[in-house]
Amino acid sequence: MAGPALNRACFLGIITPMRVVGVDWGEARIGLAVSDETGTIASPYKVIPNDERAAAAVVNAASVIGAEEIVVGYPLTLTGEEGPAAERVQGFARELQRRVSVPIKMVDERFTTKAAEEKLRAAGASRRKLKKSADAAAAALILQTYLDVSKRTPANGRAD
Repeated sequence: MAGPALNRACFLGIITPMRVVGVDWGEARIGLAVSDETGTIASPYKVIPNDERAAAAVVNAASVIGAEEIVVGYPLTLTGEEGPAAERVQGFARELQRRVSVPIKMVDERFTTKAAEEKLRAAGASRRKLKKSADAAAAALILQTYLDVSKRTPANGRAD
């Protein structure tokens, strides 16, 4: 939905436009995903290096997209506990929050990278393509999970 149809739906209160950025933090790379204007569908966006400019790059992407939220994958252990990776992601999320005024949300990301790789393999992606796009695909899975759950939660102020 775009253009006049989106404007009409917003005016009628059927949907609330909301762009959201999803983040899959990794030691070497960070995958980014974006939602559509309705905050309904997540799509892979791009992969950036995880270096000293990573937080600024995520903030820039969120600004360009006009995001109203940033959703960061939270890597819990298989038993649901926080490990060293979760601590590093928390630090990255704190750095993002210092740089933006939009909310930063954390979402359980267990198995998203593996699921993204399996989907890409099933679609016939080459090893090179797999390595290049798996992080953004994982970010899209993280973001889609968040969008799906938040649509079912009336307290969030979003259309059901």
